[in-house]
Amino acid sequence: SPLSKPPDRHMDALVTVKSVGYGGLRVARRYITRPVLADLFQIKSPVLADQEGDEVVVNDKGEYQAVDPSIEYTVVDEADISGEGDEPNITYMDAGRLESMRASRMNFIKTNYRVLHPEIFTLRDSWLDPVFVQAVQDFKQKGDKEALMKALKRETATGIFSLHLFTIEFCKLLLEEVENFQASGLPLHRPNSMNRYGLILDEIGFYPLFDKLREEYIVPLSSALYPQYGGASLDSHHAFIVQYKMAEDRKLDFHFDDAEVTINVCLGREFTGGSVWFAGLVDQPETHDESYEYGFQPGLTLLHAGHHRHGAKNILSGERFNLVVWFRSASHRAETAPPPEQEHKHDHTHTHGDEQKK
Repeated sequence: SPLSKPPDRHMDALVTVKSVGYGGLRVARRYITRPVLADLFQIKSPVLADQEGDEVVVNDKGEYQAVDPSIEYTVVDEADISGEGDEPNITYMDAGRLESMRASRMNFIKTNYRVLHPEIFTLRDSWLDPVFVQAVQDFKQKGDKEALMKALKRETATGIFSLHLFTIEFCKLLLEEVENFQASGLPLHRPNSMNRYGLILDEIGFYPLFDKLREEYIVPLSSALYPQYGGASLDSHHAFIVQYKMAEDRKLDFHFDDAEVTINVCLGREFTGGSVWFAGLVDQPETHDESYEYGFQPGLTLLHAGHHRHGAKNILSGERFNLVVWFRSASHRAETAPPPEQEHKHDHTHTHGDEQKK
């Protein structure tokens, strides 16, 4: 059953807490305590400060007093504050601490989250469009690329395809699960460096589903469509939800993905505007004059190479939720990595590529 809301609605309000150099979380007011922040941010003795730099008072139960959900807070380790007038001794983007924070966040969620639809956390063929399932099975058996094309619509000559991947019922249940999690007040980590609203599905228990989807369906598909981008050797993924709304994120700036292959599934709801536009592949300058715009419809999926440059226009009304999965290939990256001085770097928050349109 859905997680019931506590009687004190102020305690249920989401508060943004950031750690210098390590990103932030949006979490319910009731979880803003010293023990929880110590665990989530992997620091021994957390000090919480408001936007003016004033320390928030904590009571004998470890609860911070007078936290205002309308402002952002910063948390630091007391040991890093060496004294008045001194610069804090803060490390930035330590990979070990980032992984520890992620593991702690996932454990906290696993311990406290009440799942709404447990049946959708396991991939079943019945959650996938039957035409797509049959097309992939035929391709596996016959090696005939034309079998795959029965489930795809080629949108451009540059490798953008649309298809029905998941059933409408799965999209509906997934969106209900997402909203159930958002209502729980448990920690929300931004899905990437460009989208502020949404959540990382792998962190709330969906990793096995998308791992199986990659292995059984996406690899056969991408091996035929994107061999030049390591489509046959995809070995990991990053699955997340992005959310567009008038008062929140309305658009997405021009970029390319930290992925070899991307799927982008519109889950709903009712909205106008918000179309996605493409302008060629990063590694193919001859395609940079491309101008292709696609209007999302609930239930439809876009499939494209991760290095296909794109953005999303302003949403004009309503609210749009999209499921995005970045599929990656470690071997392809190792084979195509540029010299260190030219390497395009991505941060540990699963950032998009940072290219800007010229």
